[in-house]
Amino acid sequence: MTTPSPSALRTANLAALPLELADRLRAEPPASRVGIDDSGQPTWTRFRHPRPLTDAHCMHTVQALTGEGPVLLVGLGGGQRLAWLLSHSERTVFAWDPDLSIWQHILDTVDLREALADGRLVPLFGPDLLHCPEARSAHLVVHPDFEAAYADGPSMLRADAPVALMVQGELFVDDVARGLRTAGYRVLRWDIEHLPQAEHQHILGTAGASLAVAINTREGLPEVLAAHRIPLAIWEIDPNTTGPAPVHGPSDGTVVFTYRRHNVPAHRRAGYRHVEVLPLAAPVHRFGPPDLQPSIPIAFVGASMAESAQHKQAELRALFADQPNILERLSRVLAVQRQDNTRWRVPELLESVCPGLRARVRQQHAGLDIAILLGEISAAEKRLTWLSHLGGLGLHVWGDAGWSLAQAHGVKWEGWADHFVDLPRIYASAAIHVDVPRLYQQDAVAMRVFDVMAAGGFLLAEHSPELVALFRPGVELDTYRTPRELVDKCRFYLSQPAIRQRVAAAGRARVLADHTIAGRVRTIVDRMGVR
Repeated sequence: MTTPSPSALRTANLAALPLELADRLRAEPPASRVGIDDSGQPTWTRFRHPRPLTDAHCMHTVQALTGEGPVLLVGLGGGQRLAWLLSHSERTVFAWDPDLSIWQHILDTVDLREALADGRLVPLFGPDLLHCPEARSAHLVVHPDFEAAYADGPSMLRADAPVALMVQGELFVDDVARGLRTAGYRVLRWDIEHLPQAEHQHILGTAGASLAVAINTREGLPEVLAAHRIPLAIWEIDPNTTGPAPVHGPSDGTVVFTYRRHNVPAHRRAGYRHVEVLPLAAPVHRFGPPDLQPSIPIAFVGASMAESAQHKQAELRALFADQPNILERLSRVLAVQRQDNTRWRVPELLESVCPGLRARVRQQHAGLDIAILLGEISAAEKRLTWLSHLGGLGLHVWGDAGWSLAQAHGVKWEGWADHFVDLPRIYASAAIHVDVPRLYQQDAVAMRVFDVMAAGGFLLAEHSPELVALFRPGVELDTYRTPRELVDKCRFYLSQPAIRQRVAAAGRARVLADHTIAGRVRTIVDRMGVR
């Protein structure tokens, strides 16, 4: 995929814009979400996969408009709808998009000069929508293909509501933004990877944000927000082999909410003064009532970690290439851990076999934790081995190609599952869902647990004190401690649909009451003490 270059039309359009806006739209982004596919058609990538950037199939959203009032286009797409409105109506069009690369595509492909000159077009970029009261009474038209991407836009039209910056990302970001909107915030999505530095300063200086929220730590973010006196809430939701991004300056306004109590010391070592534990939760609005006639006996959705384990092994070999004695000792640590995968023993074994090595590596290699590298290897072995025992009972797995290693044991690998599209369907269609957490984070309750239960699925999860502090085994889910118990309980529950349904219904009710992302966002907002 290639990136389009500026055109003569873009130069002409920029010349017709107000100088300040033209300068913002002229800037070169550090990375672009707009590209061109092999057939020469424009694409837009919000997450990992590019999608066609076109409005040709959704022209009805503007052609069917009645009346004569102004229109607010939220999300400009390929620009065809904007061009049609400007050439086929006399309406005033407020056109908003927070993506610089989309605006530059529009400037390259749609002649805006006449509409700009007679005032029929009001271009709005990023935070501009917060400060345009005239747009609040316009007829709202959101791009139908990218509704999730522009879901924050309508909230920006509220008068006098507080503003929250939601740092762009993938998992949990849309759902946390939704929670912020529900809590009464106008939400501006802040794409820190795809905007030039000047635009970041413009957003921080003009948005009037009273809060910023990020998923996982990012280097430099606390310091930048502290300089603008904007409190920052960070919700850590993922494992990280190098630990949290370090803080290099003042960050008293930053609070980290981590899904693992075990991670609190690491964040404090990294310079975060305020660290609290906040479990994960479910985006319950994504999950409907369960299918009471399951089509799959047993399901697991998640990484095999086989490829990750190979990368970690290669990383260890490179790290200690000139110290074969250390590699041999690390192999011994793995061998002992392999004998009992019900307990995470690598840290104590590592300190016994190689005293002080973990701390030295962490200090010399920017927080790299070799215990977690070993943990990924051990976790992959455990997950593949334990779940392979369920092949004969009808286990279906969704995830990476490493699951092909389990197919010889009867496990049916179904390929990748899209988090937003496929997971609700899968979680509603299996008799039993199993959870095998990463060996080195058995103290954390995985996202999978909350999602399965929110969808009304029956869950069988590995026992941990943290899990039973949130849910009641035998009432809202069930637990196992060994691979033998996992197999036995799967066999039992497959024969007991009435028990499964009763437990699953109780589990769903518990999640809806106590473990929603919207509820966690309220906790964060209350803790931050800002409005």
